[in-house]
Amino acid sequence: MNPGPKDHSIEILAALKMQSAILAVVGLFSGVINLLALTGAFYMLQIYDRVLPSGSVATLIGLSILMAGLYCAFGLLDFFRIRLLSRTALRFDQLLSSKVFSLVHARGASGQHADASLQPIRDLDQIRTFLSGMGPTALFDLPWMPLFLGVIYLLHPMLGLFAIGGAALLAIFAGAAEFMSRAPMAATACANRDRFELAEAARRNGEAICALGMRMNFNRRWQDVNARYLKHQTKAADVTSLLGTLAKVVRLLLQSGMLGLGAYYAIAGEVSAGTIIAASITLSR
Repeated sequence: MNPGPKDHSIEILAALKMQSAILAVVGLFSGVINLLALTGAFYMLQIYDRVLPSGSVATLIGLSILMAGLYCAFGLLDFFRIRLLSRTALRFDQLLSSKVFSLVHARGASGQHADASLQPIRDLDQIRTFLSGMGPTALFDLPWMPLFLGVIYLLHPMLGLFAIGGAALLAIFAGAAEFMSRAPMAATACANRDRFELAEAARRNGEAICALGMRMNFNRRWQDVNARYLKHQTKAADVTSLLGTLAKVVRLLLQSGMLGLGAYYAIAGEVSAGTIIAASITLSR
């Protein structure tokens, strides 16, 4: 009796649980990295509020050396974080690869066609690629977003509220992109699977197709299936590109709006000039 999807999910979760120690270290590195990411904002704040008014070159040199050291630490920790994630993906693959190969062998023996029987290997490759890519780093960085919003709020409450509103708006765009592209992406995947099944059938039965004079019929079927795939793919790309462009415009407006709002409060004497740059840098993070 072949194991079901639930059994496979348990094995995947167990393999991920075995990497918990490494993932905890990655989480620790992520915390320090996000703290060090504030270096640029505080450096600019000190330049505008302390160095320029006092004209102290010694202070400028000292702050610059400290800034360079903190950025070097940021780079080293980020480098090691990525290396740890890639090693985690490698260990994950090693734990499951033999079981996945056994599943592929069982599917092949049961008579399933090549595309379906090899799907578990593709799934494992996708999970490994995700674990070794930038996706996990974004997930580890996401919980630190309130820290940056809090820093902006401490600079000035209205600047903080502006940043929170902008973050909420971008989150809405991300949710809309996920919701609106879900159906076109699913249809694209289904059409793509049909393409490969037809191509596999044509490859496997090539001699019989030519002998029976069915080559033109298969070509027409291929054109129909391929056209359906391209239609769904184009629709999905249109949705994601539209919302991606809108989100990009909003991000630019938010960063420039932060500068304008900070300048307004600087003119009113409620914040310093350094606060304008610090808030803008922190918002971009």
